[in-house]
Amino acid sequence: MPLYRFSDCQLETDSRELVRDGEPVRLEPQVFDLLVFFLESGGRVVTKDEILDAVWQGRIVSDQALTSRVKAVRRAIGDDGASQRMIRTVHRIGYRFLGAEQAPASPPAAGPEIHFLRDGSGRSIAYAVAGTGPVVICPAWWVSNVVKDFEIPEVARFFGRLGAGLTLVRYDRPGVGLSDRDARSRSLEDEVDVLARLVAEMGAPDCALFGMSMGGPTAIRYARNVPDRVRRLCLYGTYARGQDLCRREVQDVMIAAVQAHWGLGSRILAETFLPDASREALAAFARQQRDAATAETAAELLSLAYAIDVAADLPHLGAETLVLHRKNDRCVPAEAARRLASGLSRARLVLLEGSGHPPWEDGDQIADRANAFLRANDQGGRR
Repeated sequence: MPLYRFSDCQLETDSRELVRDGEPVRLEPQVFDLLVFFLESGGRVVTKDEILDAVWQGRIVSDQALTSRVKAVRRAIGDDGASQRMIRTVHRIGYRFLGAEQAPASPPAAGPEIHFLRDGSGRSIAYAVAGTGPVVICPAWWVSNVVKDFEIPEVARFFGRLGAGLTLVRYDRPGVGLSDRDARSRSLEDEVDVLARLVAEMGAPDCALFGMSMGGPTAIRYARNVPDRVRRLCLYGTYARGQDLCRREVQDVMIAAVQAHWGLGSRILAETFLPDASREALAAFARQQRDAATAETAAELLSLAYAIDVAADLPHLGAETLVLHRKNDRCVPAEAARRLASGLSRARLVLLEGSGHPPWEDGDQIADRANAFLRANDQGGRR
C-alpha cells in the first residue's frame, strides 16, 4: 500500500485517505487523484497536458478548471499560492511538487550504474553503464529515461540480452530524461558532440555502436568523423535521410500535433511506433514519452529527425556494419533500411518479421543477433 509523507501530511493511496496534522481531510475524487499524481511525479516538472491526461483522461478542460483543482490540493495540504513551498508553479509549463517521501514496499531491484557528464555548454548528461566487456554505446534513440526505461520488463530484458558479455552504455540526450531539461538548440552536430564526449568518458581505445531509430544517423556521422574509434556498427530501425520517413505534409501534421497537445501527440506517436499493441501498452508508451520530455522538446527532436541527412557519409564508413530492420515498421519504412545498407561498403541487411519500431517489442531475436555481431572480432580490418 503506497504511503506518502510530506510536511504535516500523510496519504495512503489504497484507502484514499489524507491525514493532516493527525486529522483526516476530505477531498473530492478528482482533487485526490491530482494530489496522487503530484506525489507520484517524483519531484519533476509535470506539464498541463500530462495532468489532463492522467486526471481527466485526456479530455479537454479549461485552464480555470485545472487551476481550481490545484488550489483545492493546496488548501488540503496547507500550501498556498504565495509561498509555493510544496506545489511550485512553473510559468507556461506546469507544476512541480516538492518534498514527498515514499517508503518502498520492498527493496528496489538492482539496475545499471547511473553517471553524469557535462556537454560543451555545461549541461548535465545522464548515462547508464551495465555489464563488463568491450564497450558498446547506444546513441540516444528518441526520448528516454535511463532509470525509468530500465524498470520496464521488456526494456530490461532486451538490453540485458543485448549487453551480455559487453559493457553497455545508454544515455539521455540534453533536454530529456534525467539530463538537464533546459536544452533548446538542436542539430546533428550537437548529437554527435554528446556521443563523442561519452566515448571519451568511457576511456576505451575504441567502441562499438548500437544505433537504433534516431540514434542511427548520430552513430553514422560519428563513425565517419573518427573511424579509428568505432570497432563495429549495428544499426536497427534507422535511416540515412529523414525525408525517407514520410511525406512532408505528414511530417508537418505530426510536429503540429505534438506542439498543440502533447497528450494527443504522444498517443499518435505511440500508435505509429507500436501499431499492433494493446490499448494498455499504447497508453503506457505514451506516458513514457511525456515523462521523458516536454512537448517543446519532443517537437524539436521530431523536426530534427525529419531534417537529418547522412547519406553522403555512407561511402566513407569503413566499420563492418549490420543493419537490422522489421519489414512492416511504420515509423521507419523498410525501404529506408535498404537504401541505408546499399550505401555502405561493408554492410549486411537483415529484414525481420514484425511491425513494432522499438527493438524490445518481441525483441529477443534482435538482441541476440546484435549481441553476436557486436561481440565478434573484426577480422576484415578497416578501410
